Amino acid sequence: MMLKRKCKNCLISESYPDVKLNENKICNFCTTLKKDNDEEKRLIKKEFEEYINEIKGKNEYDCVLLFSGGKDSTYLLYLLIKKYGLNVLTVTVDNGLETNLSKENIKKCVKFFNVNNVTVIPRNDFYKRLYKHIFQNKIEDEYSMSICPKCFGIINCIGLNIAAKKKIPIVLDASSPDQIRSGEYSKEKLSKKWDSLNVLENPDFIDEDLNYFWDPKKYDIIPRFFKPFYFLEYPGVEKIIKKLESLGLGQKKKFNPLSTNCHMFWLSVYLDLKKYGDNKYIRDFHKLVRYGKINRLKWRIMLPVGIFLLKNRLVKRKQINQALKYIDLRLKDLL
Repeated sequence: MMLKRKCKNCLISESYPDVKLNENKICNFCTTLKKDNDEEKRLIKKEFEEYINEIKGKNEYDCVLLFSGGKDSTYLLYLLIKKYGLNVLTVTVDNGLETNLSKENIKKCVKFFNVNNVTVIPRNDFYKRLYKHIFQNKIEDEYSMSICPKCFGIINCIGLNIAAKKKIPIVLDASSPDQIRSGEYSKEKLSKKWDSLNVLENPDFIDEDLNYFWDPKKYDIIPRFFKPFYFLEYPGVEKIIKKLESLGLGQKKKFNPLSTNCHMFWLSVYLDLKKYGDNKYIRDFHKLVRYGKINRLKWRIMLPVGIFLLKNRLVKRKQINQALKYIDLRLKDLL
């Protein structure tokens, strides 16, 4: 069997059906790579900074930060406090699969930065029913990682609900540049309900579940929702980890770029690798390489090794089994 070539720039393999390499072994994504719209990002950054200066100190809190305790949300918390002087309320959503490491990181960061944290634990097995519903109703040829946007969407809604109730003017999401396409949710989007799962029409859900979705008609204000790493400087994974280490907020191994707090994530990646040999998260990882936000030489070796080990369940077996137990399904039900 002939080995598939990889892009010399971003390392993505031509085994993916939509990846084509030219005579110089550069993929079509890299050859058509558009330069970042620096002017657009400069304007959004300017508007963001003007807005936070306008609202700073006028409410109990200046902003809500959706906080997982991971490297990106911790680094953004550092910027918000040390650079912008904001009074931040961190909001953590516990899906029932939080690791001891993530809980430890959250406690340490909350104490270090002297901020208040609200942890939301949805009731009535909401997340169990949510994940099981998504897996069982996944359309053919749809990546299992579609579970992540749906889950993030609900976390965003919870953050918006808390901000609106407390009259906090901004909600912030710490997604990295490879995961986001714009710097702010539009007013049009925020002026509508978010109920992508059609809860009331679905027997897997109950009326109370609507409380976790966003309905602007319930509130007097609609917060703005920014994604700062679209327009603020994102120094790259290794530099962020180095900075957090210097602050005493974690060791390098605890902020591994291939690490995550969610067991459901590993189940999703494993299923995609087994069924399609591809995965949205891995593609996003290649984007980090493409844009120079992660060490290319290091991950040239580590990424394929990690994919091989995960695909053959030589790593993360425990996490995958815990995720399956959580949603009461077996692998044969999903493959």
